[in-house]
Amino acid sequence: MMKKTINRYFVYLENSNSDGKSLLELFNSLLGVFNYIEIENGFIIEYNDYEDLMFEESLKAYIYDVNTTFKCFISDILSECEIKSNEDVMIKYLKKMKCNKLYHSHDVVMELVKIYDDEDIKALILGDYLLDFEMQTIITTFVENDLNILTSSKKLYMHRNTLMNKLDRFCEKTGYDIRKFKDAYVIYSLIK
Repeated sequence: MMKKTINRYFVYLENSNSDGKSLLELFNSLLGVFNYIEIENGFIIEYNDYEDLMFEESLKAYIYDVNTTFKCFISDILSECEIKSNEDVMIKYLKKMKCNKLYHSHDVVMELVKIYDDEDIKALILGDYLLDFEMQTIITTFVENDLNILTSSKKLYMHRNTLMNKLDRFCEKTGYDIRKFKDAYVIYSLIK
């Protein structure tokens, strides 16, 4: 029998025209037992997501059925210590988001990159790569060459396997895979 995988997430909800109690009841019916912290205009929920939970689909159905809107951030997979360190930063930025909708990390970052030039968001996403000019050159070259490994490796005077290894390490450390357009757009926007 295969063991179910459990992913740690946190959700920030900011409700504008709905009753926070009814949202908590919805989460209780979806998640069972969960931890939440009440904050001004909303709350943060920490929960374990099982493969068969379909949490996001249930939220979308609730929004449609009850005709309500709220701002909701569903984080990437996070460990407990990462949840604590990311909460304050993500709440700060989510309050700046204009639309009441479901946000994921990419959505928040892409919207912020368009509006702000903020070192906090750069440090949060790039981490150790914030001051790594070699990696920034690699990313810039790779994106400006249409995400083409061969062309980029020639322009960088680097073996294609070395380039792929560096992109793999970047992905492992940041969670952003530069070989995917969305991720490349976010990172390129941050370093440019």
